[in-house]
Amino acid sequence: MADAFVITAPQIHHDGGIVHIGQVQMGLNDLAHQLNTAVNSIASGGTPIVTTVGGDLSGTLPNPTVVKASAGFAVTGDMTATGDIKASGRTITLNAASATPILSSSVQQFVTGNVSTVAYVNALNSSGGKVAYSQFDNNYTLTVAGFATDNLGTLVPAIQVQGTGNTGITHILSSSGSGGWFHTGTFSSSAAINASGGFQVKEGSNLKQGAVTLVAGTLVVANTSVTANSRIFLTSQADGGTPGFLRVSARTAGTSFTILSSSGTDTSLVAYEIFEPGT
Repeated sequence: MADAFVITAPQIHHDGGIVHIGQVQMGLNDLAHQLNTAVNSIASGGTPIVTTVGGDLSGTLPNPTVVKASAGFAVTGDMTATGDIKASGRTITLNAASATPILSSSVQQFVTGNVSTVAYVNALNSSGGKVAYSQFDNNYTLTVAGFATDNLGTLVPAIQVQGTGNTGITHILSSSGSGGWFHTGTFSSSAAINASGGFQVKEGSNLKQGAVTLVAGTLVVANTSVTANSRIFLTSQADGGTPGFLRVSARTAGTSFTILSSSGTDTSLVAYEIFEPGT
């Protein structure tokens, strides 16, 4: 490789006697000029090193072209790309168990077929299945969120959402294991809701479902969730006294409602269910 700069030694002539001080000064001046030129060139970007390269590289330095990497390549430190990283094959695999081939300290991404998966790892070399992931295909018709084993070998979907920007959501599938699905806001559906496992409604103070015992055929049920438009359903759970026909005889929105039996000696255990009209 050619040197970027060559410092030429100054020539001092003498006839075997004493060298004149003027020649020494001229040599030092020439050497200083060469050094000054070289340093200024480096400070302003330097003189490019131009040489032909070979092997898997073509062109010249300092901007060669990568021709191929037929046997692959390994990076022991961080690899940073300011542009896109593209692969002509259909699969890119980043193995969490190897020397941290990651996009950042907590995210890994791999592509299989037309499905892209991004895994979020709570810490490098985490254990106990502490990995969450999201997944989508290249048509953006399927989005999956779930959990994975430590080595990303098994993906366990928790919720799948299918649809497009034109059709909206066409399918939602939830697989939450043995746990429940808790939703704190309003859940609206313009179509039928099929629940093969039935519905479970929490009971308690000021909630929408409960059971009370009548006293002499009536009871005022304190419940702040009742509204002026509430649909209140009543049914006897265990007869007591002389059972009669049940109805809601009065209500105060935000306070209570009254259950009344046609029998003044009715002491039955009565269940109630409160629904609100939809919009």
